[in-house]
Amino acid sequence: MNLVKSLLTGFVEEDWVNLIDFSTMKVKPSTFIGISEDKRESDLLLEFSLKNNTKILIFILIEFQSTYERMMLRLLEYMLRTYREQLKTSNKLSVVVPIVIYNGVGEWKEDTR
Repeated sequence: MNLVKSLLTGFVEEDWVNLIDFSTMKVKPSTFIGISEDKRESDLLLEFSLKNNTKILIFILIEFQSTYERMMLRLLEYMLRTYREQLKTSNKLSVVVPIVIYNGVGEWKEDTR
């Protein structure tokens, strides 16, 4: 948990990070089967509640990558599958925040925003 907290507070310069109650962190299943029945797996999917008992949940999708080809499409696919899983148990969708950690040899060539 401390590693995730350090990652988010040290690298994500957004106000919402300070609202996260890191003690509520849960690791969620991250293997989703799509329409074509092919398996896609995100590397790490975490769930948090916000401080002050706020009911909203934030799903942090962390993807460790050594390649960068079509990463935006992959992230959108993972996010869509996460939303579909949420709808199986609730009518309310929570925020999904994708984070890519690139550890490849070449320079990252996709847009970073």
